Amino acid sequence: MSLDFSGQNLRGRSFEGQNLTGANFSGADIRGANFSNGNLEGANFTEAKAGLQKRWAIVLLIFLLILSIAIGYFSAINALSPLLYLFPENGVPGFKSNSITGISIFLIYAVFFYITIRYGITAVAWFFLVSVSVTAFLGSIFGTTAGNVAGSGTIIAGNSIAIIFTVSTAGVVAKDITGKIASVVIFLASIVFIYQFTIPFIDIPIGKIAVFLITSAVAFIVISLNSYIAFQALKGNEKFALIRSVAVVFGTIKATSFRGADLTDANFTQATLANSNLRNAKLTHTRWVKSRHLDRARLGNSYLADPKIRQLVITLNGQDQNYNGLNLEGVNLQGINLQDAKFVGSNLNHATLQDANLSRAVLKQTQLDGTNLTGAILTGAYIEDWGITGTTDLTDVQCEYIFMRVPTKEDPNPLRKPDNLRESFAEGEFADFIQPFKDTLDLYHRQDVDPRAISIALKNLSQNHPNANLEIVAMEKRGQNSLNLKMRTAPTADKSELSAEYFADYNQIKALSPEARLLLVDKDAQIRRFEQMFQTALNQPTFNVQGDFMPEQSGININAGKSIGNISGLVGGDVSGVVNLGTVGRNLTTAINQLPNELESNQPSLRNLLTHLQKIIEDATELSAGEKIVLLEQVNALTEAKQVTEPEKKRTLVQKAQGMFEGILKSLPETAKIAESVNKLLPMILKALGIPT
Repeated sequence: MSLDFSGQNLRGRSFEGQNLTGANFSGADIRGANFSNGNLEGANFTEAKAGLQKRWAIVLLIFLLILSIAIGYFSAINALSPLLYLFPENGVPGFKSNSITGISIFLIYAVFFYITIRYGITAVAWFFLVSVSVTAFLGSIFGTTAGNVAGSGTIIAGNSIAIIFTVSTAGVVAKDITGKIASVVIFLASIVFIYQFTIPFIDIPIGKIAVFLITSAVAFIVISLNSYIAFQALKGNEKFALIRSVAVVFGTIKATSFRGADLTDANFTQATLANSNLRNAKLTHTRWVKSRHLDRARLGNSYLADPKIRQLVITLNGQDQNYNGLNLEGVNLQGINLQDAKFVGSNLNHATLQDANLSRAVLKQTQLDGTNLTGAILTGAYIEDWGITGTTDLTDVQCEYIFMRVPTKEDPNPLRKPDNLRESFAEGEFADFIQPFKDTLDLYHRQDVDPRAISIALKNLSQNHPNANLEIVAMEKRGQNSLNLKMRTAPTADKSELSAEYFADYNQIKALSPEARLLLVDKDAQIRRFEQMFQTALNQPTFNVQGDFMPEQSGININAGKSIGNISGLVGGDVSGVVNLGTVGRNLTTAINQLPNELESNQPSLRNLLTHLQKIIEDATELSAGEKIVLLEQVNALTEAKQVTEPEKKRTLVQKAQGMFEGILKSLPETAKIAESVNKLLPMILKALGIPT
């Protein structure tokens, strides 16, 4: 039975690391409570009040008030200093410079605020550091005047950062109005200090009242501009994100903490979450509808850190908005309005879109693996290359028609289904129409498509996964030289695993020399047939292929990311006319001779072992010229492996060479002497390379 804390006062309580699955905290006061690393799956925090306890909020505000008064003092000094430099005979010790310094300080103010407002807080940090450096340099080289000017820049930057921090932190701790109060306190404190400095001590020809008014105006402008920057940070302006982050960290001290907690399926509807710490929490399917002050919480790297996503999960209204390329994995958008919204290339894997309105939404290349679309409205949506899988839940989806492509000016109704504009899907008909796409494995090949490598890799995949029931249903040409293969699979097949394995093999095969690839297809008519078919597909827009794919279970088997093995009856073709065997041998000899001829523990050196292996291959009467070329290339790869320092790269080179040796040797008669010789040499070579056998 789940625990019930509804309506209770839980301020400052610690639930750290506890299992509170399904617990009810609705309406509870959880300010200052600690739920760090707890299990809160399915917990109900509806209308709960999180954040800082009043006493801690008061402590923080008192600290900021004291800081504001101190900043007011320095603001007064900053505002007075230009006039004191402009009038050296002012009666104040230490200000014996000339008008150049005073004018320069006004210019520094102008440059500082231009850089800050235009380029953001990062520029402020650079301004501060550069000012410090320039102060030391100019002061030592050019004397007091230059040093004073540069030093003033440093003080201006430092004072501004202090104002911005104080105002923004006050806003995070207790709403924007507190930030405004902090701004007023800083200004009033500066006025008091200006008055105290001006009337008793300063004697400038323009008069004390004029000095007071001018200095007060300077202080007002400076404090107002810094406050503007602080409030821009509070509103989420990306140029001042660092300010906001620092203020939020400071404001979450002693506040409600969900750090590292599992909040899967938790419900924060209408909860107050100001100053809460949600860093590293698991937020899958968490409900945030109408939650308050989530922008003042510490959100870490979760999807809530994006203002657009945060607004989306709070309001559940994304109509006509652009969410292209965003990572919305695991968000809870149940019942949301997403009419005409754009999700091109977005990640909606494992999201909840139950009962969502996706009418006319653009779902081009949208990832929807494991997404719950139960009861969603998809009428008029654009689903070009969308990433639905067997785990995408399309139960009771409502859809009258769909578009298979994104519209253009030339074609406003691209590939509408049903094709007849006067027809619509009957109830339940869309599910039958889309089911084949759910069971389709899409293998998208971008530029430089290699039909031969595709043919080999597909046959490998079919033989490695006979239960996947791979079947080509369509091939589509994309652009000048791109190809998308649509393959139907068994419902239980792991499409992600199949895709990863296929492309690992495909890329490995593409990396082989043309001669090696030619040998792989030389005696396999089926692979040659598919190679021709893929080449044809690249020369025309679209065509469909029905029927079982590759029923044969003998031939090539290339394990993903490993070696080429079990090449039965495929090699043996003579490709000596393609490349000269003698040239390959001479190049290999040169490469081997560049290796050091070192002896270790009376064992033959790697150079001697490779030389011996080369001679065995070249003298073998059982091998064709083409087979010799392939094996000599692998010896060269072993030679290169000696020079490779990265363990993974070295292992890949060695595994590939091993695979080619195993495949070709297995295709030879059992009486072939070369097999016995090579099988003795290879382990010794691997040992010399530092590869465990």
